[in-house]
Amino acid sequence: MNKCSAKKLRDRFFGAKWLVFLAAAVVLVFFGRVTDNKSLSQSAIVVGLGIDYADSQFEVSAEAAIISAAAGGAEAVTTYAVYTAQGDTVSGAIDTISQQMGLFVSLSHCNVVIVTKSALLAEQEKLFSPLIETYALPEQAILVSCEGDPESLLTAKVASAATVPFYIQAALQQNLGSSAPVTVKDYAAAILSPAACARIPLFVAAEAANQPQLPDGEGKGYSDVWADGCLVMTQTDGFVLDDELSRVASMATDADFSDRFSVAMPEGWSAEFLVLKADCELTVDGTVAGAEVALSVSLVQAESGDGQKTTPSSEGARAAAEKLGEDIAERLRMCFELSRERGADILRLGNALFRKEGYAMPADYLSRLTFSASVEVTVHESS
Repeated sequence: MNKCSAKKLRDRFFGAKWLVFLAAAVVLVFFGRVTDNKSLSQSAIVVGLGIDYADSQFEVSAEAAIISAAAGGAEAVTTYAVYTAQGDTVSGAIDTISQQMGLFVSLSHCNVVIVTKSALLAEQEKLFSPLIETYALPEQAILVSCEGDPESLLTAKVASAATVPFYIQAALQQNLGSSAPVTVKDYAAAILSPAACARIPLFVAAEAANQPQLPDGEGKGYSDVWADGCLVMTQTDGFVLDDELSRVASMATDADFSDRFSVAMPEGWSAEFLVLKADCELTVDGTVAGAEVALSVSLVQAESGDGQKTTPSSEGARAAAEKLGEDIAERLRMCFELSRERGADILRLGNALFRKEGYAMPADYLSRLTFSASVEVTVHESS
């Protein structure tokens, strides 16, 4: 190739390159002018959302962080306020809240959504589509439920956290609930699975018997908030599962289960165990279903009527561990019987059956199954 040809080729290359750069700049300038980029000062930072449904109306409560600049160069102060509105749709109610606040509502920092049974039955997994697509709700936001209205739970004051959503998030992550955390994504996967059943931790609030001691005296109006069982949801129904059954159901289906169990012995003494590891295998073979559970536990404490010291290797601890296995096996059987009674696959046996039978799986498989459970408990010496 001669020098003239090389020069022409080089000029054509650089000419095309600058043309691409120019086109990209025009596109960026155009979209920069037509795209509405909302600054932080124009947005409402929602940290918790509550959704209820009654009388064909959605009631949405949003707890937002209000950041106010202090005078004289002092640090900004953050306070939290709950806004509530109703609408034919969730989006309509949120738009009303946005008008009340005079800010654009963003759910990108919302990590907890409190949703009632009636709201889920109205829309199921479709309830969350506009929240994710329009308001940037994270798919990993945690779902919880309550028996009253979500606004009352959101407005409760807790001494150990700035807001109830912060407290709920920390409690579930520290295994202080009877069920593992359930995200928006987890809920959609569970309700659309062959078992078509999801469990959501249920939280309640009540006025604290002992008000916290503050620097200026005893506090007032504080509440205790705790997990109390879970809400079991199917495509057509929902009901509350008590704390004891919720914990064994979570043990059977959730990874990284950890919790404490108490055992009362006939001899008049009691023991408490901490679950270190739980391996559960759910099987379905024809019409026979079963759960085989292997638990590794440590002895937290044991109280004897005669004051005798109990060690993890003592006969009393082994007897209590055996009783714990019997109690958990019985609760698993109770979960199955309740599943048949309510038509809700609490233990998600349908997922195991679908892997074998596929779409030939009968719709009434729960009524055709028999169930057995065996639990083996191993007590480890405390380190």
